[in-house]
Amino acid sequence: MLLVARPAFAQSDSVDVTFFYKPAGNPATVFLPGEFNNWGPNSNGAIASNAPSRMTFEAATSRWVKTVRLRVGGAVGGGGVAGAYQYKFNENGSSGGWLSDPLNPRRNANDNNNSILYVRNPTIHYLLPNSVSGLVSSTQPAISAYIFAARNSVIDTSALRLFIDNTEYRNLGAHYDAASKLFSFTLPSPLSGGVHQLKLVARTTAGAQNADSTTFTILQNPPQVVEALPAGAQDGINYVNAASATLVLHAPRKEFVYLIGSFNNWQIDANYFMKRTPDSSRYWITLNNLAPATQYLFQYLVNGSLRIADPYAEQVSDPFNDQFISSTTYPNLIRYPAGQTEEIASVLQTAQSPYTWQATDYQRPAQKDLVIYELLIRDFIAAHDYKTLIDTLSYLENLGVNAIELMPVNEFEGNISWGYNPSFYFAADKYYGPRQDLKRFIDECHKRGIAVILDMVLNHSFGQSPFVRLFSQGLYGPPTAENPWFNVTARHPFNVGYDMNHESQATKDLVDRVNAFWLAEYKVDGFRFDLSKGFTQRFSGDNVSLWGQYDASRIAIWKRIADKIWEVDSTAYVILEHFAENQEEKELAEYRRGMLLWGN
Repeated sequence: MLLVARPAFAQSDSVDVTFFYKPAGNPATVFLPGEFNNWGPNSNGAIASNAPSRMTFEAATSRWVKTVRLRVGGAVGGGGVAGAYQYKFNENGSSGGWLSDPLNPRRNANDNNNSILYVRNPTIHYLLPNSVSGLVSSTQPAISAYIFAARNSVIDTSALRLFIDNTEYRNLGAHYDAASKLFSFTLPSPLSGGVHQLKLVARTTAGAQNADSTTFTILQNPPQVVEALPAGAQDGINYVNAASATLVLHAPRKEFVYLIGSFNNWQIDANYFMKRTPDSSRYWITLNNLAPATQYLFQYLVNGSLRIADPYAEQVSDPFNDQFISSTTYPNLIRYPAGQTEEIASVLQTAQSPYTWQATDYQRPAQKDLVIYELLIRDFIAAHDYKTLIDTLSYLENLGVNAIELMPVNEFEGNISWGYNPSFYFAADKYYGPRQDLKRFIDECHKRGIAVILDMVLNHSFGQSPFVRLFSQGLYGPPTAENPWFNVTARHPFNVGYDMNHESQATKDLVDRVNAFWLAEYKVDGFRFDLSKGFTQRFSGDNVSLWGQYDASRIAIWKRIADKIWEVDSTAYVILEHFAENQEEKELAEYRRGMLLWGN
């Protein structure tokens, strides 16, 4: 018997497409998972080191490369996007290492931001510059693209045409390398600053034609205005009145910052070029003529490439997770502007209706009388929202509970999480409902004499945190030595995420402001601090025993934090997940009104 292997599709209907990925860091391996290889394949997001999606490192260009044979017309059976294949890159095969193609602007916002490649004959891939490849500083940029013909076809170089705005360029055959499939052409005349339209048309010798279009922005900054912050302004959103707000970003050593958002169609505009303070540590801008009580979305565009939400925002818009929050949980949730920007955005709203607190005569339980119920909202009730949680208070009260410890409720990465991967410290996580509902839950607890304690995670953050992203080696970390808030290397064992430097003044200011905010704005009764033993700069490496020994610097850090908390609320609870040697815990337990620990 003769067995003949039959291809999934005819060679004349297939294109060999090469993918390139140049990481910001130094991953040990990179993979190209997609619909063309069963997404890796992967198991719960992890990809085996010998998976067929593994890419090859090209030392000469510091890029990872892989060529894949793809069907003209896209995935068999249609795939997730008609006429195309979806794909991503993955660093180190980890479940958390999945990334959209940073050079491909086509992404499926409804499916994990997967990158999209439309396969035609010919296929045009990586048309650059484009809307996601970064701002262009040169007024005569190099235009490039990879052009792949089907297996039995040849590119007709005489038919190549390029359009920049209303200008057409022909006779471009000399700018196409048939061996590498790369087209590269430097514009002969300068362009003005701003947004430009780009279109490339390619054809085979048999007459099959395809075109690809995109936009790119040439950046020409206006003169930098140096001016002190307005009186009383602090980092974050400062509401001046119902029509004005001043935005302040702490970004030392950054070159320039633009404000982009729904108020300027997410375009780079000289009118939104932010002022810099005389010490070069902050950038700021005052917005006027805002519509009262209207929600605006915005980001800071730092150095022309990094888009971050305001680190102090009380609400954010998440392109990855908000789509999975139902209108029952969060009615009228503002929609993310898919296709106009990327990464998490922040919400600005003047003239917000304040919550009217009802439990004005509440007296919190004495520390010695606390009976605490630790509660993870999404596991405690199927509806996973504050409204439903209020209905359970009679049950908890009947148990004899007089304090509820909420596992982290500030914005964390993803929706389904214990919350120990914080991303935005001042924003209540939307998966549990609107922040006004959280206030009402706390108010209802106080009406019953039940204290509310927040589980607070200030030992570390992860890669979505703007505090990490502002000074990081890649898009999502790890932190660089310039980072004012984080250590490059964790100072202790059992660390997760990126370790905070609690001896840095920037971190001290952040910690104090986070704690004061939740005490004042939400009237919480105190905090249980996660991994409190990690608040130290004394390096213990992997030595768990050394980490637990008496640490005078750690004690000083915690006394300082507690002092600041008690300046805001003199009877607030300070609970530490500490597990250090008894002498240290005893000293903390006996300091002023006393911190609470497991061993005292």
